[in-house]
Amino acid sequence: MANSRTDPGIGRWLLALLPVALGWQVAGRTAAADPPCATGNLCFTASGPADYERDKVVLHDIVVYQGGSPMRISAKLAEASSLNFNDSTWVLSGSVEVRVAQGTLTADDAQVHFLASKLSTARASGTPATFESDSGIRGHATSVDYDLVAGEIRLRGDAWITRDGCNETRAALFVYNLAQRSVHAQGSETAGGAGRVQGTIRQCKPGSAPGAAPGAAPQAAPGATP
Repeated sequence: MANSRTDPGIGRWLLALLPVALGWQVAGRTAAADPPCATGNLCFTASGPADYERDKVVLHDIVVYQGGSPMRISAKLAEASSLNFNDSTWVLSGSVEVRVAQGTLTADDAQVHFLASKLSTARASGTPATFESDSGIRGHATSVDYDLVAGEIRLRGDAWITRDGCNETRAALFVYNLAQRSVHAQGSETAGGAGRVQGTIRQCKPGSAPGAAPGAAPQAAPGATP
């Protein structure tokens, strides 16, 4: 007769699910849209196989989302110490996208931290990592940090932003204030931000591709960075 005792690690995982009321449905058994998730709950979908070890969880093609909120995180691969969203850090890789009310982060890799069953911070990195706000600001950098507590997004390392596709600015560091929808640029990442901030004002209509001539059909300028 097979041993019917439950693995202690699996038992701890099941207990971790209860306080946060997670909903889990394996990808492939559901429609393309995210399954329903009650307001305030964190839910996720993932494709098999899913690996659970004593201090590690590995999930593939994961989507984490919150009921009643635009927050949605997706990646090809996710690793975490547990499925407890009360206080845990997830390491994401492959086509990472983090959507929040104020905008969207996309990157090759990211670390996201959940606190009290809510997204607290997200640090995205890539070649490059990109950010687009709900107010129309677009930017990219070597790393993009989203900090819910501080209420800001920081773009670091060869950082670039544009608001209308015509005017663009490069700096070592940009700080986007989520509440005020304002941008602060620094020529360096040190206190005071000493250093040069560079900008370009192109002859184009707002909303067109960088480098487009006035009245011309949008087109990318040779060598332009999107």
